[in-house]
Order: sequence, then C-alpha cells, then structure tokens
Amino acid sequence: MFLDDFHRLDVPKQDRRRRMEAEANRFAAALLMPAAKLRAAMRTSAPDLHQIVRLAREFDVSKEAMARTYVEAQREPVAVLILHHGRIQRIYRGEDVPWITSQPNRNVPTTSLASGHRLQPGNSSEILECDPDVCFGDRDARRIEMATEQLLAQGNGFSMLLIHVELGDEEEADAPNWPRR
Repeated sequence: MFLDDFHRLDVPKQDRRRRMEAEANRFAAALLMPAAKLRAAMRTSAPDLHQIVRLAREFDVSKEAMARTYVEAQREPVAVLILHHGRIQRIYRGEDVPWITSQPNRNVPTTSLASGHRLQPGNSSEILECDPDVCFGDRDARRIEMATEQLLAQGNGFSMLLIHVELGDEEEADAPNWPRR
C-alpha cells in the first residue's frame, strides 16, 4: 500500500492498520533483538547513547529501532526522544519513567541541551545533569532525585536525546504505576 493510499483510508481503517503495523514492529524487534540477548550485550548498566549505537550495529538494526527496544530492556529509568530540527517526533520511554510532559510535534524545551545544539552529525554530548522540569511536570519533577541528558546529532537535522532519571528512594517505593506511552 502506498502512502497516498493510506491517507485515503477512513479513520477506523487507518487505526487498524497502525495497530497491525505496531504489532508487526514489536514482533520483528523481539525476533531481531531478544530481550535476554540484548541485556547480555549491554556491557554497562549506565544508560548511554554510545551503547545504543554500538548495539544497533551489533544487532544490525537502525538506531531508532534499538532505542525503542533499549528503553524497554534497560533496568534504569530512561526515555529516548527522536528530534528533528529541535521538534519532538517520537518518544520512547521505559515503564519506570514518569509521564513526560513534552509531546510530539512540539519543540524540545529551551532549557534542554538539545535546544539549539551545535553538534555535528555523528557526535554526541557528554552526559549532563539537567533540571527535571525539562521534560516532566512539576508534580513528577519533585519525585526525581536527579535527571541527566545526552544528545546524539544525526544527519538531516535529526537527533536523539537520552533522558535518564533517578527516582528518590522513598518516592520510588511509593510511586504509582506511571502511564506508559
């Protein structure tokens, strides 16, 4: 089916097609990047975009496919935002990450290191501590003991932003199940 044909479908058919495509993507990811094999290949527990790039090469998948699977396999609370010219395109987050207030099709917050970065494609930033307010609402930001960001610049204005949070011990135990996607 061509993209033009997809746009001609009515909403229920588009929704069904999107669900089928998402299910096929999950199946392919499980086949190409089994969770046990992926966790064994994760050499360090500290989340890092270099690890996503290395694993993508090792498993012969795209960086975005690896990022999506990585956040689910990572034992630390992480999220990866796919950006295009500073606008959020997609958000992938692990189950332990509080609800992110940033939304697709909006600019990344100006306080984020991703806002107006000057990295050349293929280069990444250091892992830097950031204000939890960057991507989390006030209520959720209070639960975060520390948040860090790391940015990987890619070609054609794309970049990948890794956000890692450490929840406070008391809040972590009492935290409700956060909404997942």
